[in-house]
Amino acid sequence: MTSVLIKDVALPWGEKADVSVIGNRIAEIGRRISGEHEHVVDGRGCLLIPGLVNTHTHAAMTGFRGIADDLPLQEWLEGHIWPAEKEKVNPEFVYWNTLLACVEMLRSGTTGFVDMYFHEDKVMQASEKTGIRVWAGEGILGVMEPVDRTLDRVKSLLDNATELARVIVTPHSVYGCSEEELVRAKEFAEERGLLLQIHAAENMTEVKEFMEKTGMRPVEYLHAIGVLDNRTMIAHGVWVTDQEIGLLKEAGASVSHNPESNAKLGSGVAPVVEYLREGVNVTLGTDGCASNNNLDMVQEMRTALFLQKALHKDPSCLKAEQVFKMATENAYRTLGLDAGIFEGALADLVLVSLKKPHMQPVHDALSNLVYSGSGSDVVMTMVNGRIAYDGERVLGVDEQEVLEKVKGFWE
Repeated sequence: MTSVLIKDVALPWGEKADVSVIGNRIAEIGRRISGEHEHVVDGRGCLLIPGLVNTHTHAAMTGFRGIADDLPLQEWLEGHIWPAEKEKVNPEFVYWNTLLACVEMLRSGTTGFVDMYFHEDKVMQASEKTGIRVWAGEGILGVMEPVDRTLDRVKSLLDNATELARVIVTPHSVYGCSEEELVRAKEFAEERGLLLQIHAAENMTEVKEFMEKTGMRPVEYLHAIGVLDNRTMIAHGVWVTDQEIGLLKEAGASVSHNPESNAKLGSGVAPVVEYLREGVNVTLGTDGCASNNNLDMVQEMRTALFLQKALHKDPSCLKAEQVFKMATENAYRTLGLDAGIFEGALADLVLVSLKKPHMQPVHDALSNLVYSGSGSDVVMTMVNGRIAYDGERVLGVDEQEVLEKVKGFWE
């Protein structure tokens, strides 16, 4: 059983302590912890935080980073992304570009991610290779393939699930699947106790066209057909009414807020303050690299804060502690993780340097992280008690080989 001792590190609530990890759990938090440990990490000048969780992304789309910027959503999607996916996406492309995403995420303090894409068996393999957690969702698009055929692949994913690589159900959207297909996907998820994630209310055009077709808004429709409950997470949720916020609260559903992607594509700013005020569980995600263009969850926290303050013209409407909870505790609640910084918690931990000029002086370490930090300040990422990134490299991965393989898809 592996053991790690992190010495004299700052904790989010202000005090300093030693943190002992035995196996995949935090065994002890205290001053001057003794005993033999396989690894001893000097935490002086650093902040220890729970691992960040990216609750909505398409990891293999790192391969499309920068191919179509500064375009409206529909032109970006239909004119550039879909044609590129048709030409490029295959199992090998997904594997190597997901490896690149995993390396980027571990280097910037992300210990787990929720994925919605294709060839998710390769995503799960990349997770195991790098030691990051994934909740893998094979994209269900009834307009492309019968739902039961996709669900057969999800069954295969379940047969190969592990402690790190888990499976969820991911119908793409209300416009990408029929009512029958959405209900079938939800029934499949319920039978197996799986989370269901779906894109919803991302932009005005989507909402307008769907209302013209059905007479209902996307979230209202998902509620009406029985898809919303406490095992449902909607991605985006930008264009919702107060009534729809109430329906999300009533169902116990969660929202993955993707501020940078929504801002870049001109989709708008989600009503996060209103969600939180009504008691809706809000998490944080980056979306894919084609629409962000990075997977830095530290930057995502800062952007989430600034956009709400600007939208509401109120600097106190959302606080650093709240977006930090969105990236950690709120995500754990949705995904069923007992992670955090307390004795007995799953040891998904991140060490952030406070020694750099932009992180000094330290009046409030958590405030510095959210307002001043970036993923490049991470000096250690631990997942399930194992150090996956040691401040120099992601262990067990030839990063140069990954970069060369990714580059090769475009040569």
